[in-house]
Amino acid sequence: MPEALSDGIRISFDDHGRGEPALLFMPGWCGSRRVFDELARRCAQWRRTLAIDWRGHGRSAKPASISPPIASEANLPASSLPKLH
Repeated sequence: MPEALSDGIRISFDDHGRGEPALLFMPGWCGSRRVFDELARRCAQWRRTLAIDWRGHGRSAKPASISPPIASEANLPASSLPKLH
């Protein structure tokens, strides 16, 4: 299972398929990327698919503070994706 760092927090994600543009799957709050397993598998036949677990959810690491700022969560995909290449 691939991982990336975002603001020092280990972010867990799935990376399947090939082709651009990639499809990014982000679960709802308190959800897990596992909700996209079937959809990501099907879409990976035609495109690269990335499904992330938010900080403190699924297999991603928990931040030191209980409640990270909303802005840092909004920046999570942007801060992690360049490291996925």
